[in-house]
Amino acid sequence: MDDELLDILILEGMVEVAGIDSKTGEMLYNFTKKILERPDLMAVITDTHVQEIYYLWEQGFLNMNMLEDNPTVRITPKALDDHEVDQLPTHLQIALRQIVEASRVDGDS
Repeated sequence: MDDELLDILILEGMVEVAGIDSKTGEMLYNFTKKILERPDLMAVITDTHVQEIYYLWEQGFLNMNMLEDNPTVRITPKALDDHEVDQLPTHLQIALRQIVEASRVDGDS
């Protein structure tokens, strides 16, 4: 997402600052419920996230059964290997760390 679009989404209340990634120093953002007012943007966001998941799966960071209608995504040992993760582009490192963290939260419940 380019900076201009991000600024617009923040000003419109569709995106909020969530914090800073401790490893990369990149700003992290959350979408607010207001983003649901823009199905066109939601479609782009969803498609982007799905493409990131597919890429991480193809590269062996994630495991899932692509034959399922709604496959469960699981992390692999490669996703926990800092050296391997550091080889990814920054945006994919952040996406993978979010998936890893979500799996920890889901696993604890």
